[in-house]
Amino acid sequence: MSGMAVDIGSRIATWRTAKGLTRRELAEAIGITPPAVYQWEDGTTMPSTTNLAAVADALGLTMAKFYGRLPTTKVA
Repeated sequence: MSGMAVDIGSRIATWRTAKGLTRRELAEAIGITPPAVYQWEDGTTMPSTTNLAAVADALGLTMAKFYGRLPTTKVA
């Protein structure tokens, strides 16, 4: 598990939670399994660039926003 995997995973978890989605809902939105989302979030594995772009899209984010400042509260 690399530092980059943990950072991306924590960003996915933070944005997913801020948007009010469960792991299952995010997984369904991008056509993958919930365990894959869990593995990304805990830094075990990293999403492909295609899946990362799909995550950002499902969360209503640009890649710049995904990598920018993290939300501190739930966002619409």
